[in-house]
Amino acid sequence: MDPHSLNESLQLSVTGNIYEPLVGRGKDLALAPALATSWKQTSPNVWRFELRKGVTFHDGTPFTADDVVFTLARVARRGL
Repeated sequence: MDPHSLNESLQLSVTGNIYEPLVGRGKDLALAPALATSWKQTSPNVWRFELRKGVTFHDGTPFTADDVVFTLARVARRGL
């Protein structure tokens, strides 16, 4: 159930109940806050995300920008 292994509807429906994205979609399909409360493009290739405060992993470890960087680097390594 790796969230980055497939883009298939059955897996997405399961992983969507386990993992939360930085940005989601509202009922009108417009971008909506999730783990990121706001975001802005600071230059053509740079986005800045403000992360929701008080988020922890199942073991109580705080969610930080380092976790976002790790995940994005992991996805980039996989070529997804």
